[in-house]
Amino acid sequence: MNFLLKTITIVFFETAILIASFTLWQNREFISFSSANQVATLQSAVLEEKKPPAEKPVVVWKEIDVEESIPDSFMLAAPFTVQAPHANWNDPWQEFCEEAVILMASSYASGATDTVMERRAAAESMLGIMRWEQENLGYHKDTGSEDVADTVGGVFGFKARVIRDITKENIKEEILRWRPVILPVSGKRLQNPYFSGGGPLYHMVLVIGYDNSDNTFVTHEPGTRYGREYRYDQDLLYDAIADWDHETEGLVKRKAGVVIDW
Repeated sequence: MNFLLKTITIVFFETAILIASFTLWQNREFISFSSANQVATLQSAVLEEKKPPAEKPVVVWKEIDVEESIPDSFMLAAPFTVQAPHANWNDPWQEFCEEAVILMASSYASGATDTVMERRAAAESMLGIMRWEQENLGYHKDTGSEDVADTVGGVFGFKARVIRDITKENIKEEILRWRPVILPVSGKRLQNPYFSGGGPLYHMVLVIGYDNSDNTFVTHEPGTRYGREYRYDQDLLYDAIADWDHETEGLVKRKAGVVIDW
């Protein structure tokens, strides 16, 4: 009896397997089509993620007729990196504020959408900028606004423009035109509580927005790991603007800023 049950069970399972195999063979084209559709859907999703960001809206300060229509606040989604991505503040990283703002501004102009740059990639990019400066300027420390504009063009191929005698309104105008502003400043006049020793003599920040409700400029401050979207009082930041003269190796009372025309 046990032998008969075992035989019936084996025959039943073998028949079921045979029927399932035949059904799969009959529907092989449908299954293949479904798999192809799944692959195509996945590829489309990946390609969708890699699409460049949509064109920036045309918002030009001077084209706004009614003063009340000017936004009270505006901020650009530029990627951030601290100038010492691996928290090593020895040379050359303690001198990399210029390289950091150049990288952030150029990455934004390139269409990068990362909120915070990957540390290794940011560090390698800044070292590459330093090498270009050494080869083409003869130095990399304390580069002034003209040097920064040249470096943006030499390394990234963008046309960078120096705005001389820049005003607070000029900064807001450029932000509204979707252009972050690189500002050379006296680091100690920023009074940043995260700076050691009162801050560097010479420094650079990237202005990515403003907020008139609390009278602040929104910056990417490369001199501290807390620098993403760091807010400075508008008057304080503007008063701190000072360019660097490489000939005299000192600060000069020149209000200048650098933007990338993209």
